Amino acid sequence: MTNIVHPLRKLEVRVFFNEAWGAKAFFGNGIEFPIVFSGANIDEATEKAEMFRKESLDKHETAYRNRRKAILEASAKKKRKKVNAGRT
Repeated sequence: MTNIVHPLRKLEVRVFFNEAWGAKAFFGNGIEFPIVFSGANIDEATEKAEMFRKESLDKHETAYRNRRKAILEASAKKKRKKVNAGRT
């Protein structure tokens, strides 16, 4: 079985800063996970994003792994069934 990793764990935090509106942080390119975290400075925005990531992974990563594992097992079972059906 492959190593199943939640997609949020892989995404880097990107931060933009402007004097007028402060710092904005988001994951990846902002499309995969479209949530923006605001802060007065870069550290504050990054801290909010990382706190969100930690809380989300604590709550949802186990369920995500279980779902992905079940999907992969069902796919493998379907392949085996198809291969075995060709042998009869």
